[in-house]
Amino acid sequence: MEPLTTLASRAARRILLRGFVFALGPCLAIAGILGILAALADRLVGPGLAWWWFVAVPGGLGVLSAGVIAWMRRATPIMAASEVDDALRLQDRLSSALDLGQRAPNDPFVVIALRQSRELASKIRLSQALPIRIRPAWWSWTGALGAAAAIALLVPPMHLLMDQQAQAEQAQVEEQRSAAEKAIDEATRFDRDEMAEAEIEPDAPMADLASDEDLRRLDRIREQLNKGELRPDEAVTEAARVFEEQARRLEQEARDRQKASQALQERLASLSSGDKQSGRVREMADALSRGDAQAAQRAAEALEREMAGMSEQERAETLESLRDLADQLDRQGQQAQEDLDRARERAMESLMDRGLSEEDARNLLDETDPNALRETLESLGMDPNDAEELARRLSEQNRQRQAEEEAAQSLEELADSLRDAADDLEREQQASQEPTDTPDAPGEAPADQNGDGQQDQQDQQAQQDSQDPNAEQRQGDNAQQRPQDNGQQREQTGDPREPREQREQQEQQKKEQGEPQEGAECEEGSCESGESGKQGDAECDGSGQSTSPAGTQQTRDEQREGQSGEKREGQQQDQQKPDGSHAQGECSECDGSGPGAGQQRQTSGGSAGKEGAGMDRLRRQLDQMNNQQQSGRNSEQRAADARSRAQRLLEGLSPEERRQLEQLARAQQRESGAEPPATDRESVDLRRQGDGGRVVAQVEGQDSAEGRRQVRVSQRELLDELLAAQAAGDRARDDRTAATRRYTNVERYFQTTSQRLRERATDESGDGSGDSGTSGGASGRDE
Repeated sequence: MEPLTTLASRAARRILLRGFVFALGPCLAIAGILGILAALADRLVGPGLAWWWFVAVPGGLGVLSAGVIAWMRRATPIMAASEVDDALRLQDRLSSALDLGQRAPNDPFVVIALRQSRELASKIRLSQALPIRIRPAWWSWTGALGAAAAIALLVPPMHLLMDQQAQAEQAQVEEQRSAAEKAIDEATRFDRDEMAEAEIEPDAPMADLASDEDLRRLDRIREQLNKGELRPDEAVTEAARVFEEQARRLEQEARDRQKASQALQERLASLSSGDKQSGRVREMADALSRGDAQAAQRAAEALEREMAGMSEQERAETLESLRDLADQLDRQGQQAQEDLDRARERAMESLMDRGLSEEDARNLLDETDPNALRETLESLGMDPNDAEELARRLSEQNRQRQAEEEAAQSLEELADSLRDAADDLEREQQASQEPTDTPDAPGEAPADQNGDGQQDQQDQQAQQDSQDPNAEQRQGDNAQQRPQDNGQQREQTGDPREPREQREQQEQQKKEQGEPQEGAECEEGSCESGESGKQGDAECDGSGQSTSPAGTQQTRDEQREGQSGEKREGQQQDQQKPDGSHAQGECSECDGSGPGAGQQRQTSGGSAGKEGAGMDRLRRQLDQMNNQQQSGRNSEQRAADARSRAQRLLEGLSPEERRQLEQLARAQQRESGAEPPATDRESVDLRRQGDGGRVVAQVEGQDSAEGRRQVRVSQRELLDELLAAQAAGDRARDDRTAATRRYTNVERYFQTTSQRLRERATDESGDGSGDSGTSGGASGRDE
């Protein structure tokens, strides 16, 4: 019976599928007609929905209806077997066997019928017995749904039941939204194109371009406009505010850079280019004193090109000129730092006199934002008016002090770069004077270098020390320069021109770091440092002579940082290399590696043995000064461009909206402590003669009758004028988006004065005498 049951179940499912397909066509057709009616109604009086609403919704309803109809008309297995009997003309063999098998399965007649039915069921094909054929009318639903979609796409919304004025307003809003979105897109795309170009050109000033935060705000405004969260005028106003803030930020950056450049030029203006300076160095000094960094850069490049062809005398003169110019810059930098320290101390004392603690005063001197300063002062209990005024002054002073600090830093870096250039020139000069003798054999140094030559030199030095009363001091200086085992070049560990205080601070720093001092002895008896212990750890060569390792030298940058109390232990540890250097407080082992063991290690100015590194640093420093001057002008131009973009965005607003936005911008500018805009000016010819009329003295003089006549001033007239002025002030306050805090004082003055004038006007109306009026007029004038 199993094949017969399976056939009946399959037939029932096929009948269900056939019923769904047959019902789907009419249901979709009816749904398409409903979609046409809905599309027409929407386009005539509706809100104007999208076209897919009139296709997807009716189609879904049609499919659902067909499924429900097919499920309600589903067939049981016996009904499916009977339909197969009718289709194949089997005379109810399948349905009868299936029915009898369920009622009397053990009956002999039923067993024979079931056997024959199973054999017959295995040979039946349901696709032939129950075919699914679709008639041509079934496809009519496609035309109905297509017509609904065409109506929704082609027919514009007419809104016949809506008010014409409302339609016009909605159309205007849509147009404004489109125009605002287009304007914001153009402005945003302009900034993104600039940033893309800046990424292509690495030297472009990225600080002058729109920040990522500005671009994100513009994108957020555009999204809110598309979603309808912002009206077009609000979106345009917000976008214009973004560009205005960008313009103010760029203008502030331009002012800060201009202040820094001006402070640097004021310090450089005092440079002197005497006759003792060489030609190119004199040109460089003159250009720096004029503030022309580009001309100074050209002079430095010309000096670098001419260095290779200089004679010994020209090299010496150029070396002296570079160091003289560096000394002048050092003095200017020290003077600038002293002025800054004094200005900061005065500012600290002024704030502490107002009752602030030292920590609060120090924090205020490091802040440049006027709003943050005002909030901090108000949180400390200061009056709002006083806090606002003090915050504005502090912001300006802090910005000026930062500009002075940048100028002092630039002077220091420029002086260091000049000294590095002088060191390069000195190394080249020493290299040109090196002896050309070579050792007699590999691994063996010349005798006059390691043997008798050093002994003679030490004897001569001892004789000079015994005759010279200052020999001990000079011996300490000479201990800084000792020949290495190759005898090619002497290394300098300090500049003899440095002041005494600087050397004392260096020695104190070395003591704190644990370096061996005078008289320190090396471990394992390798050598004794003697006087060279002042310069650091001793290094021994093959003959037992102690030399000063180049790895313990300090650069001028580190010496200056040592003067300011900063310790650069990491840099000093990096300078002590494994090849020829050692840890602090320990002597290096004597290697005795022959002539190659004492190769010079150049560390002056961070050049690390590279020829011309000092000139490269000088050229980069001058180029940085030139870029700083150019960046200020670029920021001003960028600010003007941002403000012009804001103006273009505001062109589509009404005059009233534009006036409100301008008032809001002025209020924000005053709140932020920015400088007021320049007033309009016009030229006046002061040489023009008068028209010959009478002057005031002739009219109001003692000899004039009009001047002698006492004019009676009415208190009522003064009161009317005062009340009119007060009303005008009230209107101005109402028009302002953000009223200033000082307006309360003005309002209080008007109220007090008007009250006094009312009282005097009452007295005047009660007393009609002239004397009373005259005295009242005088009192009114006094008021």
